[in-house]
Amino acid sequence: MKKYILLIFSLLAFLQSATEKECQEFYDYDPRDRDKIMNAVKESALNTGSMIVYHKYFEDDNPNEIINKVHFIANCFEENADSVNQYLSKAYLARLYYRTGDFNQVEKIINDINDWLWDAKGTEVEDDPNFLNVDQFIKTLRSKLFDKIQNNSTDYATLTMRMASTDKGIRRVPAGILVDQAGTPISMEILLPQNGDFLFNDPVKKKRYKFIKNNKTKIVFDQQTPEGSHEMKINYLPLLPQGEEYTFLIEDQLNGKINRYKATFDKYSQNDLNINFSEDWMIKLSAPEGKIKLWLPVNDQYGLTIEDNKGNVENTILNIYEKEIEYNIYLLESMQNKDADYDYKIIYEDEVEAQKSLIKKWGFRGTLIFISSILIVNQMDK
Repeated sequence: MKKYILLIFSLLAFLQSATEKECQEFYDYDPRDRDKIMNAVKESALNTGSMIVYHKYFEDDNPNEIINKVHFIANCFEENADSVNQYLSKAYLARLYYRTGDFNQVEKIINDINDWLWDAKGTEVEDDPNFLNVDQFIKTLRSKLFDKIQNNSTDYATLTMRMASTDKGIRRVPAGILVDQAGTPISMEILLPQNGDFLFNDPVKKKRYKFIKNNKTKIVFDQQTPEGSHEMKINYLPLLPQGEEYTFLIEDQLNGKINRYKATFDKYSQNDLNINFSEDWMIKLSAPEGKIKLWLPVNDQYGLTIEDNKGNVENTILNIYEKEIEYNIYLLESMQNKDADYDYKIIYEDEVEAQKSLIKKWGFRGTLIFISSILIVNQMDK
């Protein structure tokens, strides 16, 4: 006997959607004033000075609050089925992220908008005057990101961090966060003289360095190597003038240890960073960005299989025991297809009908809650 549990990861986005009350605050402004808000956001996105939106809706907001509100505006337009203004908001949002140095978010939003532009071709949406505004705005930003940054090997590159090899060869590292014995993440700080203020003439490079410094504070091994190990990559790290170096401080507060590493990173030479593993450290298993790690219990009385919405069976990445319970661990794409009825389904099959199983003991609904709890807890914890 088979039963199916549908995993609709796209419903997780519901938790982030704007509430009716919050959207009402935005829509309390009349249409002309909402247009003024959008124009003020556009001006701020295109400016190069301090990030300020000159409208009372954003009064006294800092850059993070401004970005959150523009996210919120896009969600409100989406709930109101206004896709053109939704994606116009996202175009401005991408430019605001660009100003903060968060290039990864810029890339994600650009790809999302590109998909929407392609799907809207030949529909009545294309006739909306703002459709062309979205297209032109994102083309300019796409040129900045891909032509001047991503494909510019003289200004930016990727730095790779990995665990140093042992006498026996390459150290195989699972996907996860480097922690001490208490489970507290080992902290990392990336330093430059005078915070890089006198090393970068380009304000965008300076913003990118400061963004990385403020946000890359843990060592997260989330990039798989051909050997099956994992390493950490810092993308779009600004290249330094020749003779300058990045300093990495790796701090184990529990054991009172600080390790200092230096990396040459200019257009002529870019060092990888090999970290010496300490016996006081562990790897806490964790899902990489954009992934969801799902733990399913193993039992000889029933079988659990995961299929995606195309019918492909997902393979386990790991099999472990925790608190005397065996688990198969899967690494799944988060919100793989927002337009699909479901992303994945769990197929439950009794191995022996007569035996007591988790389904028979608690009922199918109880098993669904149990598996969902594992999913949610691991997503929050990992």
